[in-house]
Amino acid sequence: MTTDCTLKGVPAALRFRQALEEEATLAGAARRILETPGTIGSNLMLCSPKEAAVLELTARRGVIRYPQNGLLTATNHYQSPTMQALQGPFPRRLPYSPLTPYHFTEAYSQDREVRLRELARGRTLDPGGLQGILADPQVANPGTAVSAVFSPSEQILWVAQRDLAPVSQGPFTEIKLWR
Repeated sequence: MTTDCTLKGVPAALRFRQALEEEATLAGAARRILETPGTIGSNLMLCSPKEAAVLELTARRGVIRYPQNGLLTATNHYQSPTMQALQGPFPRRLPYSPLTPYHFTEAYSQDREVRLRELARGRTLDPGGLQGILADPQVANPGTAVSAVFSPSEQILWVAQRDLAPVSQGPFTEIKLWR
C-alpha cells in the first residue's frame, strides 16, 4: 500500500519480468526495476546464489534493503525510513472475508515481521525450517494463497500445494529449475 500510484508506468509483473530476463546480476535487476517507472507499490525480494535484497517500491520511487545479521524479511509494509513516509492506508476488510479487520492493518504486518525475526533468531535456516516458519499460525493466515521457498544456489523452488488457505500449512512440492 502506497500513496504513490499511477496508471502512467509499467505494470509490476512486466517491470519485474523485464529486469529478470534482461539483467544477469541481482544489482542489474535491482537497478533496472528502480529505473523503470511503475504503477503500484510493492516489496520484492531478489535472490542470487550469493546475495539477496528487498526492493521497497512505489510507482516512481524505491530503495534497496540488504540482509542484517544474515536475515532479510518482508511483509506488507515498508521498513526503510525513506519509504515509510510513502506508506498508504491498508485496505478495509471486504464483506465475507475470512480475515479479521486486524489482518488489514499495518500493525498486523508489523507483528508478522516481528514473529518472522523471532522464529529465525539464532537458527541456521534450511528449506524445511523456512517452510515451518511460513506455516507458523502468527505468520500464515487465511489470506495466504501463495507460499514458496527458494534456494538460488541449488536452483530449487519449493511451492506450497495445499488446496485451502493458508497454503503454507500444507505440503510443499520441490521444483528443480534449469542449470
